[in-house]
Amino acid sequence: MKWLLKVLLPTIVAYFAMFIPLKIEEWVHLKFVGDYEEMNPIIYDYFGLMLNAILMIVAMMVVQATLVLPLWNKFKQTKNVFGLRGFSFMTLVCIACGFLLGYLLWETKFGSSDLLKGSAFMTLVWIAYWTANLLMLKYLERKTIIQSV
Repeated sequence: MKWLLKVLLPTIVAYFAMFIPLKIEEWVHLKFVGDYEEMNPIIYDYFGLMLNAILMIVAMMVVQATLVLPLWNKFKQTKNVFGLRGFSFMTLVCIACGFLLGYLLWETKFGSSDLLKGSAFMTLVWIAYWTANLLMLKYLERKTIIQSV
């Protein structure tokens, strides 16, 4: 039961935390550029968005169960992950994955400045996700320690 809680709760909380930078970006875009509908009317395909959200949450739970929890348990025991402290390791993961996603979503016709902006934004999304995820794991660990005492 505790394992299932550590998979479900941090993943769902972190999923919604990702929307903080996305909503800020949407507000900035509307304020300075204009309406999204003028650019791409396909963005309002709600069935596709719901299917994407469900698939994304399932993929996040698989990653949580197979990668995050074993690394979390290793970090609790040794205070290091691959020779790095927790903060250093997560910073490198967020930057690397943010730049990878920025590159994958990059439109080459907009130039290298779009690559840098997209990569920086995706890094912020990753930071929001992993901060919420790891803080929720830490909270669950403390709750179980307090309840077991």
